[in-house]
Amino acid sequence: MASTLRVLTLNCWGLKFVSKKRKQRLEAIAHYLVEHDYDLVGLQEIWVYEDFEMVKHKTKHSLPYAHFFHTGIFGAGLAIFSKFPIVKSYVQPYSLNGNPLKILQGDWYVAKAVGCCHLEYPDGGIIEVYNTHLIAQYSPNDDNGFHRAAQGWELSRVLKDALSNGNHVIALGDYNSIPDNLVIKMIESYTGLTDSWDEINGSGVIHPPYDPSLSMVEIARCNGMTSIIPTNTLSGNPNQKHPGERLDYIFYARTANLRCTASQVCLTEPVVSLKCSYSDHFGVCSTFSITPKPRGAMGATEYSSATWDVDIFGELNQLLTSGLESVHRKNTGYIVRFAVGLIVWVILLVVCSIITPPSWAIAVFDVFMVGFAIYSFLFFLMFVLYTRVEDGAFRRLLDDLQVARNHAKLRNPL
Repeated sequence: MASTLRVLTLNCWGLKFVSKKRKQRLEAIAHYLVEHDYDLVGLQEIWVYEDFEMVKHKTKHSLPYAHFFHTGIFGAGLAIFSKFPIVKSYVQPYSLNGNPLKILQGDWYVAKAVGCCHLEYPDGGIIEVYNTHLIAQYSPNDDNGFHRAAQGWELSRVLKDALSNGNHVIALGDYNSIPDNLVIKMIESYTGLTDSWDEINGSGVIHPPYDPSLSMVEIARCNGMTSIIPTNTLSGNPNQKHPGERLDYIFYARTANLRCTASQVCLTEPVVSLKCSYSDHFGVCSTFSITPKPRGAMGATEYSSATWDVDIFGELNQLLTSGLESVHRKNTGYIVRFAVGLIVWVILLVVCSIITPPSWAIAVFDVFMVGFAIYSFLFFLMFVLYTRVEDGAFRRLLDDLQVARNHAKLRNPL
């Protein structure tokens, strides 16, 4: 007997001291979850553990099982809430997570990751739920593009391995990638997972033109847009003509036992009492028809759509190679900055030992000497530690990609 499984993903924008009306919005989100009777919810950007505890408490009757994924200094911001018991959980931080010098971006400090919970579905069977949040594009140059491609490759491998377990698989989250981006194409091609919104609604226009006959919310809903929507009070500009971007997805392993029956953009209306949107993202809700299956049971034809796309993985190889080359360039820059800081520090030290400046000048010299000492030490750490870790991660991922390519050639020699 088939039953219904309702799934929601939402980026909550829960940065402490930064996000507008954070506590009130999270409370409104918790109230929304209780009212709409979801079976499974994946939240991103729950950066404050107390917010997770609050949502957990308010949803304890409708979603009695919850898990928060701890990584980095502040946690990955990922949480899963479920009607079904959580029997297993783990989290895998991505090997590449931005640059520690970019403090305001914060990705390196939180350690972006993919978190997984195995849910015990009634009458047998396991639902493997993967929740992730990939590194964002903070500038038009997309300095984090190499790291996002690397994260997408690691995520694809995790999901590919999950399929071999024979369980139901759902992968949701904020992928920070539009539909024609390498990350999305790689997940669909390499794992064979299905984009639930795309399956139900058809491929939306990635960059839809402005249509004055439709509201911006209607354009967003028609094309799956979830971010930078003009009507979103936290991320959009009411005067902008660009209707937004599609960054949030619910992928799933389409089998005889799991089929998507509906999918839509949700949480598009503002919170009336707060006069603001629930978050700077809209959510995505998908409804599935699910039938139990024995643990580990996998039909012979399931996931047959997974293929090795030469063009996609050629692009990935190029991006990872370019990322490795960028590490070497950055390393040279860090060495130069270290040397400059050290030279200036030595010059200041010599000047102070030769002349006898007034007391106020000595204080100024001391401040500058401490500043340049910290400056030099910081870049010393960057080229001695950080770039070596980054270099090793890119090399490891390129090696893994080559192994996968060789395996694909053996399976498909033509």
